[in-house]
Amino acid sequence: MKKKYEILILFAIVSLATFLRFYNLGEPSCFNDELETWRIAKYGTLTEMFKEGIIPDVHPPGYQILMHFVVHQLGDSEFWLRLPSAIAGIFSIIMIFILGKFLYSSKEGLIAASLSAILWTPLYYSQEARAYSLLFLFSIITTYYWLKIISELSNERKPKITWLIIYILSSVFIEYLLYLGLFLIILQGISSFFILRKQKNSLSLMFKIFGIIAVAFLPWLPFALEQFAVGVEWVKKPTVLAFGYFIAFLFNLSPWMITLLIAIFIFWIIHTIKRGFFKNGLFIPPDIFLFIWLFLPITLILIKSILSSPILTYYSLMISAPAAYILLARGIAILKIREKYNAVISIAIILIFLLDLFYEVNYYEEPYKNKVEVFGKSFTIRSKQMFREAAQYVKSFDSKYPNSIIISYAWFPDYFQYYFDQIGYDREVDINVWNVKDTLKLRDLSEKFPDDDYIWVLRGHKTYDSTFGKWMKDNFVLIHHEPMTGADVWLYKVQINIK
Repeated sequence: MKKKYEILILFAIVSLATFLRFYNLGEPSCFNDELETWRIAKYGTLTEMFKEGIIPDVHPPGYQILMHFVVHQLGDSEFWLRLPSAIAGIFSIIMIFILGKFLYSSKEGLIAASLSAILWTPLYYSQEARAYSLLFLFSIITTYYWLKIISELSNERKPKITWLIIYILSSVFIEYLLYLGLFLIILQGISSFFILRKQKNSLSLMFKIFGIIAVAFLPWLPFALEQFAVGVEWVKKPTVLAFGYFIAFLFNLSPWMITLLIAIFIFWIIHTIKRGFFKNGLFIPPDIFLFIWLFLPITLILIKSILSSPILTYYSLMISAPAAYILLARGIAILKIREKYNAVISIAIILIFLLDLFYEVNYYEEPYKNKVEVFGKSFTIRSKQMFREAAQYVKSFDSKYPNSIIISYAWFPDYFQYYFDQIGYDREVDINVWNVKDTLKLRDLSEKFPDDDYIWVLRGHKTYDSTFGKWMKDNFVLIHHEPMTGADVWLYKVQINIK
């Protein structure tokens, strides 16, 4: 393909990706984890944020440091909170093209870029105020430069100093971004020593590179060990079906897309049997490398999650997503009925994925869609939750129920307070409750404000404790319940005596 056509097509793909990521960026309500990003980032100083927000969390501090400056220098609306993810999503399109071209050709690079532009997973996380879009981007960057460095060293050539600098800097960033980023760098380090074990000079250089990366992480290591000791309670134990769920997660959770993937994969196997693995001078055939990159991380994490405390979440495995998209791009690129129809076939498949995004996934029309059906089975998917709508509902009835207590049933009261402030509602959350034990707070509050006739309960994300709900019904008169996606609003009338 001529260079000018390659650039024009890439420009068109990036333009489409930019439109898809910025369209409706600030419209849906933030969901629980995005509000947690804001809650931690809003601390007045970095020192205070580290002590009160980051260390009690389960993630390293890189993303929250970035968001601290975004919130304090740009703003804290939904648009500004999601902007870094959108920008990372756009740059990832360019980087996956570069990596795909490096492994195969510009054809595979352009197809991989197209897939990354329009598939639900990279698009959704490009519109979420969390670290996963950046994780996707820097997984590509670190892998690209690691491959270039290793390829040169394995052929006894010196890699460019700029490659070394970029690899070190991007590796340090990704290890401070999420622990799965650190995991990816560890895998690259182990692989480096295995590949170069017989080349003393090259091995010495890699020791220096990974030594610098390791030393850069040392200041955070004591806090990381503290976070590991606490663990994560909300991650469920996975099963061996996790492999299938992960692939479905990467490809829109669509039965039609999964069927198409299987057909392309069968064709790829037949092609490989006939012609062998594609080779381009790397230390390993790109096909095999991509399979290892795709399946080794989930295999190791799955084993750990089954044998001990579970840590497997599919969105954290964005470190492997680029491998899936480049592999599919390779499968599409070799689909040939006739040579002249190859481009038509590629474009047709990309259009099928795009139509699936708009019609099956209905991405922009249903931002609060939290369930999808695949082959007759319902799956819960990550989606926005209606924190804003819950706050607006309370505000809309303020004049009708002026004397009221507002209870937040969420991880932190800040989440609903954020939306009270955003919509200009001059009220504060009175108390935050987690379970029936917290009813003592409500008793005290009722005694302090005896003239309050009503109680609002706003639930967001957190699973509602049935014993608390029963206690509320036993002590107050339920006037109305408004169910929402990921949220609820209850209105109670206060009785004279509280049990």
